[in-house]
Amino acid sequence: MIKKLLLIILIIQNIILYAQDVFNYYNKGKEAAFNENYEEAIFFFKKSLEINKNFVDPLIELAKIFYELENYDYAYDYINKAIKLETNKENLTIFSADIEVKLGRYDIAEKKYKSILEKDPLNLSAYNGLANIYLLTGKYSLAKKSLDEILKTDQNNWLAISMMAKYYEMYDKKKAESYYIMNIERNSLNPESYSQYSIYKFNNNDILGAVDNIEMALKISDKAKYKKIYAKYLLFLNR
Repeated sequence: MIKKLLLIILIIQNIILYAQDVFNYYNKGKEAAFNENYEEAIFFFKKSLEINKNFVDPLIELAKIFYELENYDYAYDYINKAIKLETNKENLTIFSADIEVKLGRYDIAEKKYKSILEKDPLNLSAYNGLANIYLLTGKYSLAKKSLDEILKTDQNNWLAISMMAKYYEMYDKKKAESYYIMNIERNSLNPESYSQYSIYKFNNNDILGAVDNIEMALKISDKAKYKKIYAKYLLFLNR
């Protein structure tokens, strides 16, 4: 009886240590990813998966990192592994469709977004995904219609406002700029609001305006991509 009890205690201790190791590596990966130390983050997430290959969270985080690094094939592989293990697949399916778009597989992405909307007609992320496909494939009237519907439901939707600005860049520069400004006013804590407006300014030969806006983005977030844009502008000014 005592031997059986000791064996049970030993098994429980091993399970606890096993779980601690899994989450220890995962949490280290999250911290590294937050600090944009992607190589370190990838190492720790993979270590957690070596212990438990069915742990969904590190698979999702790896997909996000490779998406950020524009390595969309790897991102696709990891998100598909996560989808097979996850019971609530809606958000992962949308992310999978986002990756399909980056890989140029628009038809597949469109089917995925529409499959989400069949189950959840008010899913704005799926609507945004469709609008993006319509813009990329030149279906501008469909894009405009989708964006109008999104903004009726959520007038502060950052992505919809951003795409509306891009839509109007083709037809009406002043109206396009008004949407970039609207995004800053309604989403002032999102560094991408300033980053996108800075790119618009740069492309329209307002270099000082571009610098001002990327500096605002950097005040909110010191991400490497904003530093890279800022360095580009400074090089341009100092030609």
